[in-house]
Amino acid sequence: MENNDIQFTSLQMRTDKYGWASIQYTNKKQAILYTRNGGVEWDVVNPLNSIVLFGYPINARSSWAYGLTKKNDDLLPAIFYTVNRGERWSEFILPVEEDWEKSTDVQVQLHATNMDSIWIVLSRKLALNKFEHNLYYLKMKGKVWKVIKNISISDSISGITFINDLIGFISLQKHYETSTVFKTINGGESWHPIKDIPSLEGINNGTAMAYKAIYKNNLLVIPTKKNDNVFLMNYSFDKGNSWHISNKTINTSKVAVSFFSSYYGWVINSENGSVYQIIKKGAKWIKVSSNPLLKNVFCLHFFNRRKGWACNKKEIFTTKDRGITWKKVVYKINNIDKFI
Repeated sequence: MENNDIQFTSLQMRTDKYGWASIQYTNKKQAILYTRNGGVEWDVVNPLNSIVLFGYPINARSSWAYGLTKKNDDLLPAIFYTVNRGERWSEFILPVEEDWEKSTDVQVQLHATNMDSIWIVLSRKLALNKFEHNLYYLKMKGKVWKVIKNISISDSISGITFINDLIGFISLQKHYETSTVFKTINGGESWHPIKDIPSLEGINNGTAMAYKAIYKNNLLVIPTKKNDNVFLMNYSFDKGNSWHISNKTINTSKVAVSFFSSYYGWVINSENGSVYQIIKKGAKWIKVSSNPLLKNVFCLHFFNRRKGWACNKKEIFTTKDRGITWKKVVYKINNIDKFI
């Protein structure tokens, strides 16, 4: 199978050599990839007898994945995990009760910061701009499950982030009314809109999207794209109790965002390839380059202050100097035909 038949859905390099990616084939099948030589060669490392729907890397050796596992003649929703670069996977069967949760058409959001616990949201569309969501929390390697059915949010979820066992944030894509972010302080039992997140005067109508919240060293960041293609960031230093708006906005409909720490972040304007470094906990934005190679990138991941990776649907790029210069990585995917 040619690379033209696949498209990247995510890319997360964890060192110069080792990293993960997810791809989707033209027939909608998906795969988790792993590289040991800086993205030049990739191996498919899917769990055996499974249909993968979502990958979620943690570090250079470990990753979660969500999908369906084949048991006799049944397909059962499962969380998979590996701690040896995808060579072997273990699985936990989700305690689902509804048939729609067993479908490959289900929408999935994951959040984890380690290999001890993970949050899973399964969603389905009920009608125009109306969704149903079930929340699952797995910890202690499957010994404890928390299940919250039909959480009190009806909009499309674009990301979920928990900063501890109790406090979490769900980002939404919705028609702007009061908030595109909901918060829980009781481990997901109840969710309430955050009404005091700043916005820009004059653009409070139309569809807005909050990206998955980023939490680094007590800095909470929620990238947000308003209607009229205005991109901004909201910051909190007290776990979401109070908020500050970024002093920089970008007029764009497409961005890629990465934070290595609370002190260093990056934004790429995917319409024109402009790269911004963010320092001083979001207070200062520095335009470091503009590269047409980076048009249409949607995934971005820096693993230290200087080295980062980006991808669009077909191509991979890397930088070693804070995003000033970028190089295209020529790659191949090994033995992909046998997985189709």
